[in-house]
Amino acid sequence: MNARITKEKAKQVATKLLEKKLAEVTEAENKISFFITDIAKKSVPRLVYEVFEKNKEYIQTTQYKNLKGQGLQRWEQCKLLERVPNSGIELELTKVQADKYIQLQRKHKDLKIKYDSLLVDVETALLKCGTYKKVQELFPEAAPYLPTIYAPPALNIADIRKRIK
Repeated sequence: MNARITKEKAKQVATKLLEKKLAEVTEAENKISFFITDIAKKSVPRLVYEVFEKNKEYIQTTQYKNLKGQGLQRWEQCKLLERVPNSGIELELTKVQADKYIQLQRKHKDLKIKYDSLLVDVETALLKCGTYKKVQELFPEAAPYLPTIYAPPALNIADIRKRIK
């Protein structure tokens, strides 16, 4: 199998090979959203939340919150995991909450940077291999993720020549 590795194939294989790493990045992002969603839910008065649960279509909701708190940038925005009653655009975090948010944010950022760097490195390694055969020899972990190649059916040149005459 001497098929060439194209940029598209390298990208596909690298993405499939790093699915677990991407899941870690996504999980870190979800932890942030879960944390902020929980704070946003707790910021809504209990009675309002009970009415909201029974009559969701009548209450304006939000899925994003602008975060305020010590150590946060002026306009940090976070996506919530679920819609909550809109009790204002900004969500004021306590010092402890802001510290935990910053810690979760840093972990997510570090994982994302490592994932992006590894993705580029894997794509580059695949492209340097050049062919399927070299990938199987030099980078066997990636070989199962290579797209299958369908060779065109062999042409019977002699038959074609007969039909031309």
